[in-house]
Amino acid sequence: MEITIIETNELTELSIIDPKSGCDWTNDLMGNHNELPEYDDDTGYYNMSQEDFNWWDTLITDYQVADDRYQELLNRLDGDAYDNCVEAAHNINCDLEDHPRSLSEICEEFDI
Repeated sequence: MEITIIETNELTELSIIDPKSGCDWTNDLMGNHNELPEYDDDTGYYNMSQEDFNWWDTLITDYQVADDRYQELLNRLDGDAYDNCVEAAHNINCDLEDHPRSLSEICEEFDI
């Protein structure tokens, strides 16, 4: 997702890649939480404050690390351990900013 920082007009990017498909799903992540920033049709960029960008950049970085670890772990698990890990990850119930930590905790639990 290409971003213009409102305060500085700096062009930057937010990107989270699904480790299974290789697809960037930043728009989906933000849109699923009703947090898509304003889109500028003239420039083709989303507009975001520096503070909001910093928050999303940190979240996306942490989320990417946790999701990569989770997918790598799933590749090593089988049987009940695989099923239980997937179930635990699908049943995470927390605020968005806590999701990466919760997923990492699940990985710790099942990484034997």
